[in-house]
Amino acid sequence: MPNKEFEKLVQERNEWVRLSKKNKFDFDSILAEIYTDPSHFIYEILQNAEDASAKEARFELFEDRLDIYHNGTDFNFKDIEGVTGIGNSGKKEDLTSIGKFGVGFKSVLAVTDTPRIYSGEYSIEIKDFVIPSEIDTNELVKEPLKETLIRLPFNHKSRPKEETFVLVSKKLKNIGLETILFLKNIEEIKWKTPDANGHYLKSSEPLNCSLCQEKNIKNNIKKVILVSSNIDESYIVISKPIKISDKDLKVEIAYKLSKQNNKEIVIPESDNSRLVVYFPTEKVTYLNFLIQGPYKTTSNRENIPLEDDEQNKVILEETANLVAESLSYIKDLGYLDTNFLNLLPINFEWKEKKGPIYSVIYDKVKNKLLNEELLPTSDNKFTKATDALLARGKELTEFLDIDDIRQLFSKQHWLDANITQDKTRELRDYLIREFEVHEIDFEKFSKEITYDFLKTKSDEWMIDFYSRLLNQESLWRSPAGILRTKPIIRLENGELDAPFNNDGKNLVYLPTEISSKYKTVKKSLTENENSLKFLKELGLKEPDLFAEINEFIIPKYQSSNPIKDEGYFDDIEKILKAYEDENLPEKDKTSLGELLKSSSFIDS
Repeated sequence: MPNKEFEKLVQERNEWVRLSKKNKFDFDSILAEIYTDPSHFIYEILQNAEDASAKEARFELFEDRLDIYHNGTDFNFKDIEGVTGIGNSGKKEDLTSIGKFGVGFKSVLAVTDTPRIYSGEYSIEIKDFVIPSEIDTNELVKEPLKETLIRLPFNHKSRPKEETFVLVSKKLKNIGLETILFLKNIEEIKWKTPDANGHYLKSSEPLNCSLCQEKNIKNNIKKVILVSSNIDESYIVISKPIKISDKDLKVEIAYKLSKQNNKEIVIPESDNSRLVVYFPTEKVTYLNFLIQGPYKTTSNRENIPLEDDEQNKVILEETANLVAESLSYIKDLGYLDTNFLNLLPINFEWKEKKGPIYSVIYDKVKNKLLNEELLPTSDNKFTKATDALLARGKELTEFLDIDDIRQLFSKQHWLDANITQDKTRELRDYLIREFEVHEIDFEKFSKEITYDFLKTKSDEWMIDFYSRLLNQESLWRSPAGILRTKPIIRLENGELDAPFNNDGKNLVYLPTEISSKYKTVKKSLTENENSLKFLKELGLKEPDLFAEINEFIIPKYQSSNPIKDEGYFDDIEKILKAYEDENLPEKDKTSLGELLKSSSFIDS
């Protein structure tokens, strides 16, 4: 138990108290400035237990005190020296500037004036903020403790024990599962109050990441499962070793998992996730996932200086690198989809307004997406942004294959059809703004249509094309439809022509039972109901029989020596049909008769 070394420590602490009183040092007011939340000490005690390699920590709340147990390494003299240390001068500057002198543990002084520590060979009570004194352990148990106990009597001179009880009770009930997510040692936290109890349990398991094995970093990625009495959560946690001031440290990120339609997926967290320095700080990252690193914090560990701290800038850079690198691992694990892309920092306005954490990670992620095949495609592959196209609606991705978009737009892949203005507007806008990914709709496709493109398409494709155009009326309705003068009509001879000329005159007609001198649509294309419906609504019709006879047939037989060719019997059939047509006006039939009288059309 206490020895000469301990006695010397007591003497030094007594001298500090004497000096502090002489200098009118107000410890309570300084503590209040540092810890705006008096119950923050819960995290500080957990940090102490973590540093002591504890696997379990327990909190037992009574009306007049809080008992905290952990099974970590027992306190030694340096630990006692640390939790009672406060600098040497008794001046305010020593307290607020140096965290290593036990300021963290002193957060308990927000709720008690005499914290007690029972650990190994030490059983002490701390008075006047810094003075340790021996106490009897008989009040605890008959047998020696096999773990560390920190007892906090609710005897603060300016905070009633009733108020302290309510404050601590509320904090214990809201510690939160995420508290133990990034801890290396603590795997279980238990708490008990007079009216409730709970626990937080952590376990982890390896993930089957072939890329991680290839890079020999499989130990840097794992699935962490957090369980409480009423909820369980799972995370993918990825870490990266870094070296700061010759110390081997690491930065980490955690993506939350959930299930949708019996499939495990990565889902966004809230957009006000706090930066974690082993425990959550008050620094809001505005990210949809959690990041953790050995950042320098303010004395109360509630915030971090970023703008003026070079070490924190280095750690942030490494954190951003890890987030970018993690995209490859998430892809390898099968979680990289549109939903995952949505949780990345892709809000340009936030990049400008939400501070360096969001901005630095934004830039790293953007560069990663630009240079690697990480964007999901409509055919369940991945592509770079420079090779990608967006479709305004899923229909185009089903209709135009990879060869089509290569020929028309010089791109390699359609992006996942779920990336749309309606479903994922922020992601869509991000891809268009940052990577100049073009969004194609039927109008843009129609503008790129050429004779050579359509010439290679089968009749089945053309039928499908006409059927889809039924829902794209603006492209072919008179007079401004761009397809009215495009070569979209396949003729009986296999060639292509526009349905109308620039003056709106029909260039193509629907096929008839007998052959026609006019250009007609290939008959097989009219045998499909939807295809024929489109052609008719477009404005195509059967050729005018009287006009065809007048324009193409009669002139053949008005020469002095007409030639009987292979079309002779077709010509006669058309003339007879015209006379039999009940809808042909009598004046036209009379006119036709007069023309025939002057024509040598009878075979002799």
